[in-house]
Amino acid sequence: MPSFAIEIIYFGAFGLFLLGSALSFRENGSYRAVAIMSCGVLADMAVRLLPLADSGYAPVSAAGGNSYISFAVAAGMGTVWPAYLLALLFWRQKNKSFFHWMIAGIEIVWFADIILLLYGLYGVLLRL
Repeated sequence: MPSFAIEIIYFGAFGLFLLGSALSFRENGSYRAVAIMSCGVLADMAVRLLPLADSGYAPVSAAGGNSYISFAVAAGMGTVWPAYLLALLFWRQKNKSFFHWMIAGIEIVWFADIILLLYGLYGVLLRL
């Protein structure tokens, strides 16, 4: 699969998460909003974990791996996913205030992760 297709999946996953979070803020953590956010996180997991399964699926870092890309992928996996699981725990316990704060924090961290990934893919290559 070409690198641009993988980037589209990354952005689609983040877009689903943003759509779900906006709906969650509006509907106070409705089941539908959490389901949409979960689809975004699961899509992100799939696109990051498929290359590890030797599926012939090329990771983003194959386009020109560098430390920025590696850090972005590791940071996304190490912060966004566990934070979302913690947010789901707050949601399940009906603690909507902490849930919404966690979702807002995840949005910021995930956005920074995508910016770092884009810099690793294009910014470093353009500085030649």
